[in-house]
Amino acid sequence: MYPRRELAALTDRKAIVQARIDVRRWECAEAVEELSRPIAVVDRGIAAWRKISPLVKLIGLPASLLSMRKLLRHTGRRRISKLVALMPIILRGAKAVMQMRAARRETAPASAR
Repeated sequence: MYPRRELAALTDRKAIVQARIDVRRWECAEAVEELSRPIAVVDRGIAAWRKISPLVKLIGLPASLLSMRKLLRHTGRRRISKLVALMPIILRGAKAVMQMRAARRETAPASAR
């Protein structure tokens, strides 16, 4: 059906195309590896935070109480009243962050939990 020369040319062309595909796959793999480095750093940071988060929460309450005690000693009533005035804003912000985290957990796939 095909002359022998055309079949040989098609075989050569196929080998060239396969080689180009292999090179392109290798280049794509290198690019993905390079692009994933910052994501890996963020993932390691999140994992580290999850490990120390309970400890920070445990230490946070006594540390905040001690700092409030120190703040009460060294500051006047004006600074304390400003802090008390800002407390609703601080609490609203903390509540919003907790709600966002809860919503994120609900929408996350089961494998990510």
